[in-house]
This record gives sequence, structure tokens and C-alpha cells, in this order.
Amino acid sequence: MDKQQIEAICAERLERWRERLVQEHATPFLLLGVGHDHKSGQVVVVTTEGMTDEQTVMFVAGTLKLLREGPQPWGRVFKELD
Repeated sequence: MDKQQIEAICAERLERWRERLVQEHATPFLLLGVGHDHKSGQVVVVTTEGMTDEQTVMFVAGTLKLLREGPQPWGRVFKELD
């Protein structure tokens, strides 16, 4: 995958996600990416300035716990982030 393909995919997804966040009256603070080609499988975590690794881990762990407990009233948000 070349740089232009990656840029196009990022632009399209980020725009859809931006629209969804605005609709949900929310702001982004965490972005996960996965590498391709020579960086295949490398996980990239981007957080807002000032967010510590420990805070990120705690938030992700808490979110995973809620998702494992079953359907949540806000579960639709997670299902539509493709």
C-alpha cells in the first residue's frame, strides 16, 4: 500500500468519524492504527496531549469491560465505527 492510498483511507475514515462524533456531541481523544507492509501489524496509539499511558490503559480497560458485559444503551456508537 503506498502513501497516497493510506492518505486517502485516513481522510475518508476520519471524515466519517468526525461527523459521527459531532452527531454524538463528543470529541476524539484516542486513535488506534495498524501498520501495513514493512510495518505490518504494528499498533499505533495516538492520544490527546496530556493523556498519560496509564490513563489510556485505564480507559481502554474500562471500555472493554463494559463491552464484555453485553449490550449497552450506547453500544450503537461502537458498532458504527467501521
